[in-house]
Amino acid sequence: MEMRKDKRIQERNTVLIKSAGNGNGTTSAVGSNAYTYDLSLSGTRLFTETHFAPGTVIRIIIELARTCQRIQVDGEVKWVRKRDNEGVYEMGVEFLHHISQTILTLIRHLYSAGEIPSSVTAVVTQPE
Repeated sequence: MEMRKDKRIQERNTVLIKSAGNGNGTTSAVGSNAYTYDLSLSGTRLFTETHFAPGTVIRIIIELARTCQRIQVDGEVKWVRKRDNEGVYEMGVEFLHHISQTILTLIRHLYSAGEIPSSVTAVVTQPE
Protein backbone atom coordinates (compact mmCIF):
# COMPACT_ATOMS: atom_id res chain seq x y z
CA MET A 1 0.00 0.00 0.00
CA GLU A 2 1.33 3.43 -1.01
CA MET A 3 1.96 5.72 1.99
CA ARG A 4 2.98 8.90 0.17
CA LYS A 5 1.48 12.27 1.08
CA ASP A 6 1.18 13.43 -2.52
CA LYS A 7 1.01 11.88 -5.98
CA ARG A 8 4.43 11.46 -7.61
CA ILE A 9 4.82 12.43 -11.24
CA GLN A 10 7.68 10.78 -13.10
CA GLU A 11 9.81 13.35 -14.91
CA ARG A 12 13.46 14.22 -15.36
CA ASN A 13 14.60 17.72 -14.39
CA THR A 14 18.11 19.09 -13.95
CA VAL A 15 19.01 19.73 -10.30
CA LEU A 16 21.81 21.49 -8.44
CA ILE A 17 22.27 20.36 -4.82
CA LYS A 18 23.99 22.60 -2.28
CA SER A 19 24.53 22.28 1.43
CA ALA A 20 21.74 24.10 3.24
CA GLY A 21 24.35 25.60 5.55
CA ASN A 22 25.17 25.37 9.20
CA GLY A 23 22.25 27.31 10.64
CA ASN A 24 23.65 30.79 10.02
CA GLY A 25 21.64 31.33 6.85
CA THR A 26 24.49 30.72 4.38
CA THR A 27 24.71 27.97 1.80
CA SER A 28 27.68 26.20 0.28
CA ALA A 29 29.01 27.78 -2.92
CA VAL A 30 29.92 24.32 -4.25
CA GLY A 31 27.13 22.24 -5.73
CA SER A 32 26.50 18.70 -6.93
CA ASN A 33 24.71 17.92 -10.17
CA ALA A 34 21.68 15.66 -10.05
CA TYR A 35 18.39 14.96 -11.77
CA THR A 36 14.89 14.13 -10.61
CA TYR A 37 13.32 10.76 -11.28
CA ASP A 38 9.96 11.75 -9.89
CA LEU A 39 8.52 14.83 -8.24
CA SER A 40 5.60 15.76 -6.00
CA LEU A 41 4.53 18.68 -3.84
CA SER A 42 6.18 17.10 -0.80
CA GLY A 43 9.41 15.69 -2.23
CA THR A 44 11.44 14.12 -4.99
CA ARG A 45 13.59 11.13 -5.85
CA LEU A 46 17.02 12.24 -7.06
CA PHE A 47 19.98 10.60 -8.75
CA THR A 48 23.43 12.07 -8.08
CA GLU A 49 27.08 11.00 -7.96
CA THR A 50 27.48 12.60 -4.50
CA HIS A 51 26.55 10.73 -1.33
CA PHE A 52 24.36 12.54 1.20
CA ALA A 53 23.57 10.76 4.48
CA PRO A 54 19.95 10.35 5.62
CA GLY A 55 19.00 13.29 7.83
CA THR A 56 21.15 15.76 5.88
CA VAL A 57 19.37 19.02 4.99
CA ILE A 58 20.22 20.16 1.47
CA ARG A 59 19.25 23.10 -0.74
CA ILE A 60 17.87 21.96 -4.10
CA ILE A 61 17.58 24.11 -7.20
CA ILE A 62 15.34 22.39 -9.75
CA GLU A 63 15.02 23.48 -13.37
CA LEU A 64 11.44 22.50 -14.21
CA ALA A 65 11.87 21.54 -17.86
CA ARG A 66 8.23 21.41 -18.92
CA THR A 67 7.28 24.88 -17.64
CA CYS A 68 10.77 26.47 -17.89
CA GLN A 69 10.69 27.58 -14.25
CA ARG A 70 13.27 27.30 -11.50
CA ILE A 71 12.51 26.55 -7.87
CA GLN A 72 14.78 26.53 -4.86
CA VAL A 73 13.77 24.54 -1.80
CA ASP A 74 15.44 22.97 1.21
CA GLY A 75 14.87 19.28 1.77
CA GLU A 76 15.82 16.50 4.14
CA VAL A 77 17.40 13.33 2.76
CA LYS A 78 15.16 10.49 3.97
CA TRP A 79 16.85 7.47 2.37
CA VAL A 80 19.81 6.66 0.11
CA ARG A 81 20.63 3.67 -2.11
CA LYS A 82 23.83 3.19 -4.08
CA ARG A 83 23.20 2.00 -7.61
CA ASP A 84 26.41 0.06 -8.16
CA ASN A 85 25.78 -0.69 -11.81
CA GLU A 86 25.46 3.05 -12.61
CA GLY A 87 27.88 4.59 -10.10
CA VAL A 88 25.25 6.94 -8.70
CA TYR A 89 23.18 7.35 -5.56
CA GLU A 90 19.41 7.33 -5.57
CA MET A 91 17.82 9.26 -2.70
CA GLY A 92 14.46 10.34 -1.43
CA VAL A 93 14.17 13.96 -0.33
CA GLU A 94 11.29 15.47 1.64
CA PHE A 95 10.82 19.17 0.93
CA LEU A 96 10.94 21.61 3.84
CA HIS A 97 8.77 24.36 2.34
CA HIS A 98 9.44 27.77 3.79
CA ILE A 99 8.16 29.83 0.90
CA SER A 100 4.56 29.51 -0.30
CA GLN A 101 5.63 30.68 -3.77
CA THR A 102 7.64 27.46 -4.14
CA ILE A 103 4.53 25.40 -3.43
CA LEU A 104 2.47 27.42 -5.92
CA THR A 105 5.13 27.03 -8.62
CA LEU A 106 5.19 23.26 -8.07
CA ILE A 107 1.38 23.07 -8.22
CA ARG A 108 1.31 24.99 -11.50
CA HIS A 109 4.09 22.79 -12.91
CA LEU A 110 2.75 19.41 -11.79
CA TYR A 111 -0.90 20.06 -12.57
CA SER A 112 -0.74 22.42 -15.56
CA ALA A 113 -2.06 19.73 -17.91
CA GLY A 114 -5.22 19.11 -15.89
CA GLU A 115 -7.33 20.16 -12.96
CA ILE A 116 -5.74 20.73 -9.59
CA PRO A 117 -7.03 18.00 -7.22
CA SER A 118 -9.24 19.19 -4.34
CA SER A 119 -6.70 17.87 -1.81
CA VAL A 120 -4.11 20.24 -3.26
CA THR A 121 -6.57 23.15 -3.37
CA ALA A 122 -7.20 22.70 0.36
CA VAL A 123 -3.49 22.99 1.07
CA VAL A 124 -3.18 26.17 -1.00
CA THR A 125 -6.10 27.90 0.65
CA GLN A 126 -5.02 27.18 4.23
CA PRO A 127 -3.71 30.29 6.00
CA GLU A 128 0.03 30.38 6.75
